[in-house]
Amino acid sequence: MPRVIVTAGAARGLDRCRRFLDAKDPEAARRAGVAIGRRFALLETAPDIGRPVPDLPELRELAIGFGASGYVALYRHE
Repeated sequence: MPRVIVTAGAARGLDRCRRFLDAKDPEAARRAGVAIGRRFALLETAPDIGRPVPDLPELRELAIGFGASGYVALYRHE
């Protein structure tokens, strides 16, 4: 089964988002973490779930719904 590996840069971005949300609404930060974690876990069983990035064929983007908008995670799989 594929594994999700979060790069150091991605981990910094996730932490930056968490700190931003946590300062405004700790419960929202917790819910966002859960939403992101669930979508990352889904990649382990369905790595092709994201759509291809048009100008970067080696990458895919995974939409992560949260609130009125959400997040997009860029990833690749081998």
